[in-house]
Amino acid sequence: MTDHATCAGRYRCRISDWVGVDMLVELKSAATASKVAGWRSLPGAGAGVVYNKTYFDALFEGHLDDVSLLSTVKFKGRAGKHHFAFERASWVRVFKWLFAMCHARHVQLLVGYALDDRNKAKLNAFRGLLFNANSGFDAEVFARDLVDFIKSKLGEDWDGISFDIEVPITQAQLGGFGPTLPDQIKGVQDRFRALYAEVAKAIGPDRILAYAPAGCVSFDPSAPFTYHNRFPQTLVDVLTRPLTAAPPTGGRTFRGNNFHYLQTFDARFGANNIICRPMIYDGITNSDKDEQQNWYWEVLRVALNQAKAQSKVATFVNGQLPQFQVGVKLTAGAGVPNTHLTPAEVADMAGTLFFNSTAGIAHFAGASRAWRGADLKLNWGAPKSCGVLLQMALAKPWTSKKSNALSPF
Repeated sequence: MTDHATCAGRYRCRISDWVGVDMLVELKSAATASKVAGWRSLPGAGAGVVYNKTYFDALFEGHLDDVSLLSTVKFKGRAGKHHFAFERASWVRVFKWLFAMCHARHVQLLVGYALDDRNKAKLNAFRGLLFNANSGFDAEVFARDLVDFIKSKLGEDWDGISFDIEVPITQAQLGGFGPTLPDQIKGVQDRFRALYAEVAKAIGPDRILAYAPAGCVSFDPSAPFTYHNRFPQTLVDVLTRPLTAAPPTGGRTFRGNNFHYLQTFDARFGANNIICRPMIYDGITNSDKDEQQNWYWEVLRVALNQAKAQSKVATFVNGQLPQFQVGVKLTAGAGVPNTHLTPAEVADMAGTLFFNSTAGIAHFAGASRAWRGADLKLNWGAPKSCGVLLQMALAKPWTSKKSNALSPF
């Protein structure tokens, strides 16, 4: 049972929601909007703009620290400089209203950089840049061009960027990092570390960079990385197996979106404004509760051990797990049925496993009942983290931008 007395002196653990823009704001006619339960016309945003009133009303309850968008910005290619675009040009006109709606509710809003295998041209452009040691990739220049693009569209009124990079990769597509596959894996891992560190630096210390790797229990290329060693596979196994290969007996193959297994938890130590949010789901059916909790615990143990190794740096505060959230899934996905959690199950783990490890929570996606239960069990009424980016003392009052440079409001 949780000892509530231990809350004294704790820092608030961040509660976040991964969500698509089209779940919040859409371009529809007022007539169409009136037929969609919970959606209303957005005042002052012009004709045809509607918003999810039910979602934003839930933000007023005060349990969410940030909304992290999924696909927002995409990389188009490099010709002299790196070129970017919004996933949908029409989104630009509603973004200022979206930020205003979140900020009025004291919630931060993170722009999204998502990448998967549904858009081959976009995927190949980014993969060719990052995975080829001879591509001339410069993390600092990439970061500068990305941030310049976002500012050219949104100005200064945004709170950070959330990366969700999930694409398939094979050994044949890793080139120039060294003679062996472990060398090549390390080369890509180092590139991700540099990418996130430079983007975090470019956005500035008053904004957040979040990234979503896989729920690994090891990042040694030759050691099993899957949960609880239940279906032992190594990164070498995954990258040398054909993408169409059958999964191991009784388990998933982990072959398809293996890009995010190359993103390490320790990349969060590249800057104080980086948060690691591993997606610890789509691997165990929701009927096996003990095995789910074992997986979460093994991931948290990796993160905690890394934090202890970094205990001399400023990010390890009061012996708590810094810059880390567990990713939980609340919706069933195509091809991976029955692997999601209910709000009650998330709240139960928030009050026990996550409370004891001081980990924050990133929800996928859009379930306000889960935010409420998780926040009450994890933070016990602690004020939201607008005074400090990642965590804050329970008694710290709200601050304004004039008095605290780290406040987004």
